[in-house]
Amino acid sequence: MIDLKNIVDIHFIDNDYTLLEVLYANEENEAVSMTVDITEEENPEVKQILEMYTMDKLIQKSYDYDKAESNSWKKAVMQIAREAGQLEGLTDYADVKISEKTPEEISFIIKFFLSYLLGEELPEQLTKETLFSLKLEIFENEIVRKSTKSKTKSLIRKAQTPFEVMKYVIEIIDHENNKKNTSQKT
Repeated sequence: MIDLKNIVDIHFIDNDYTLLEVLYANEENEAVSMTVDITEEENPEVKQILEMYTMDKLIQKSYDYDKAESNSWKKAVMQIAREAGQLEGLTDYADVKISEKTPEEISFIIKFFLSYLLGEELPEQLTKETLFSLKLEIFENEIVRKSTKSKTKSLIRKAQTPFEVMKYVIEIIDHENNKKNTSQKT
């Protein structure tokens, strides 16, 4: 049985939000990793976890974990490129400001995004990585991050296509704009 006080981290490891990786310290204070299938509702550990964490909290913890992993990976790639003298051709897109782009660069970005959004086929691994990156960027947006539409945010996390992601993002933006317009009228 897991002592919930000793959980170091907990996050989903699948897109269906059924498998959790639980990292905890055991009696000897050693780090232990365990995978738990939360669809096994009769499992006492599942009951214990779901009493302590809501699904939204588990999804948020998963998002935070994935984002930290992605940032670590990006930093490692940049460090390797720096050490190999290959940095000249690479751009750290975290610091790119659209206002600093040329019209040609902006046009390229828009063409790629529209092609991607409208279903142009990419290699499978690139499709997964691009969809994951799109979701990360969406949740960095202040409007989405501060929105109270948690069910719609959950649908974004579960979306399987960029079109689905953008459909739910537009729903959030419409909702937030309507709230703002309603409060300005009163």
